Amino acid sequence: GLGYPSFSPGSDWVAYHTGPHSTGCFDSCDDTTADRGEIWMSSTDGTKRLRLDALNDPPALADRYVSREPTFNPVERGNYAWVVFTSMRDWGNKLTGPTINGKRRLWVAAIDKTIGTVDPSHPAFYLEGQENTPNMRGFWSLAQCTATPAPSASDAGASSADGGVPGACTAGFECCSGFCDRGVCVEPTSLACQGAGDSCTTVADCCNATAVACTNGKCTPTIPK
Repeated sequence: GLGYPSFSPGSDWVAYHTGPHSTGCFDSCDDTTADRGEIWMSSTDGTKRLRLDALNDPPALADRYVSREPTFNPVERGNYAWVVFTSMRDWGNKLTGPTINGKRRLWVAAIDKTIGTVDPSHPAFYLEGQENTPNMRGFWSLAQCTATPAPSASDAGASSADGGVPGACTAGFECCSGFCDRGVCVEPTSLACQGAGDSCTTVADCCNATAVACTNGKCTPTIPK
């Protein structure tokens, strides 16, 4: 059975688990029944299918084929895609427990941004602090995006109430606009002139200002008569 498909951040791949059942549970969802399965990825154009070897295969052979329910982080972080999944494998810095520890736990693995024909996954790591209950089917909670500050707030020397710089960022994904310029969130329209049909306040906002006009809030090419 195939189950729990999840699209990669770029929506060009989908991860899913394979196994005897399509669900994340067999007879029950408690710790009395071991899940069996592994995680694969397929390209959305149907041309490629890859087993995630590094993710699926921890050091202990008996702990393999116990990975289920993948969910991608919808955005990339650190030039990787990240997937959280459920596994009953042993965990810790030393293999001391049974081959399958009998506890459903959440694990995370990095997936290469560029995917070819070989396994793009990396060894999974255990998320600390999980309660002693079955933990399964993880989801991602993204931080609130940083708004572009008002022009007066982004002037040199301005600061927010807590002492920080308004709209401070280190990368574009942190900004609501998607653009981080010199450590501050900016609107992309503030970085370049506006093309034909784009919004404007005055003709100075438009590219090729001598050949266009700002008409009804849009950059409109002028037609010589």
